[in-house]
Amino acid sequence: MATVSLTSAILHSAQIYAEAGIGFYWRLELETRPHLIVSALTHGKFRQTLTALSGEAASIEDPFPIEIDLAALTASP
Repeated sequence: MATVSLTSAILHSAQIYAEAGIGFYWRLELETRPHLIVSALTHGKFRQTLTALSGEAASIEDPFPIEIDLAALTASP
């Protein structure tokens, strides 16, 4: 998928989720260096609350407490 199309799809998805009142939006990006972007719905828009890079553990409290090891998620079997 072209970068412009992918960016448009991500923005459009986030807008639809925000309009539906979905409180949290997580994106796992695998291009270049894998990273997790966590966003929370605030005043009708998603605000980025965390960016965790591959090789880091991500500690997330909302909507439930969880720790994610990005290296383990992206490792080859």
